[in-house]
Amino acid sequence: MKKVAFTLGMMLVVISASALEQALVDFKMNARRIKSVDRKWCYVKKSDYPDAKIGHNGLLVLWSSFHEDFRAFDRKCPVCDKNGINSSIHMYNRFEAICDKCHTRYEVVNSAGFPANSNHTDCPLVGYNCYVDGEILHIYSNDLYRDKNINSYYPVPQRRK
Repeated sequence: MKKVAFTLGMMLVVISASALEQALVDFKMNARRIKSVDRKWCYVKKSDYPDAKIGHNGLLVLWSSFHEDFRAFDRKCPVCDKNGINSSIHMYNRFEAICDKCHTRYEVVNSAGFPANSNHTDCPLVGYNCYVDGEILHIYSNDLYRDKNINSYYPVPQRRK
């Protein structure tokens, strides 16, 4: 019985280690920055906001007119991360993002970031919560506001010049 419990415990550790985990994200930006452009998406790069909490490799933020809401995904490719490779995703067309190394395409507008062209259905993009307050889009990770009031004001990080 102890051997079975130990084996199951090891399987749980392996399964949980194979998926890319959420990073701490706490970022605010003007929602008009995305909705006012034709492409309806933007990158938030770590090089532009070095002190901000914006995930592993920055963020891909987009407006989904299909769902009429904002979506935010980590730019780190979970398929490459599973194989120990550091890579970033970028927009491929109006509906999909693609990894620059393994070329896995992810559906980002109409789904939750699941791969569109591969067998890696266990490796969706890491998504983050979006909350709009007036014209401010707040992007945050699941654990950030467990003990805080979501409506409290935080200043918008300033872009590096």
